[in-house]
Amino acid sequence: MRIIKAGVFVAAFLVGAFSVSTVSSIVFYGIYVPAWSLLAPKITFPDAEPTVPPATQSGIHVAYAGWDAAQDEHEVPTLKFLIHNGTLSPISYAAHSPESPWPTVTVHGGEPIPTYGCGTGIREFYILPGTSALVRVTKHAFTDHDSTDHTKTGTNFTVAFHLKTLTGSKLHTSPTFNLPKEFISSISN
Repeated sequence: MRIIKAGVFVAAFLVGAFSVSTVSSIVFYGIYVPAWSLLAPKITFPDAEPTVPPATQSGIHVAYAGWDAAQDEHEVPTLKFLIHNGTLSPISYAAHSPESPWPTVTVHGGEPIPTYGCGTGIREFYILPGTSALVRVTKHAFTDHDSTDHTKTGTNFTVAFHLKTLTGSKLHTSPTFNLPKEFISSISN
């Protein structure tokens, strides 16, 4: 009899916790967001203007936002991308840090360059509805596993990121852009 009472108590507790999570999400966000996601690492939203702005404010958009030169010999040049969440629910991606999701780079509309990375220590980062996050792609994303330097063979690129929504994970791609000459010269040195 005690086992049945304990089972009923645990079931009631779980249903109550789920209900509180759902109600609090609706109150705070106007949508359902699992309570565990509220404890997840949040992305900071820097002030950055994309050089190729998203076409609309609805949906998920990736835009090229310029580049940063290496500040010292321990850094590498990076391209910046703005990921905008114009949906009504949070989106997420897996990465080691909020600024470094694994990219998928395509040269001249060809086959994507494979990206390899270590899965140890990755976490899930969230971009809340109506906000944007600035992410960076290093020069290493432009070299495939055969060490081919694609910055010398082409200038038309797209960069995409796997972003997870309530309906699943999908690759979201930037518009085509050209690498800045300064970026190419800084990574070839």
